Amino acid sequence: MKAKFVTDTMAIVLRLEKRKLPKRIRQIFKDAECGNVDLYISRYLSVIWNSEEL
Repeated sequence: MKAKFVTDTMAIVLRLEKRKLPKRIRQIFKDAECGNVDLYISRYLSVIWNSEEL
């Protein structure tokens, strides 16, 4: 089963603009782009959360 994460729209913008992000966050985005994790987008969060922790 794939890991699931929730992110906010600002993190998506930072990723698209290739801005500096913490190593773990960069890896989560790379994994999502490869289809290894599910990434859900929320406009209410300010960080990436592992959805199993919510």
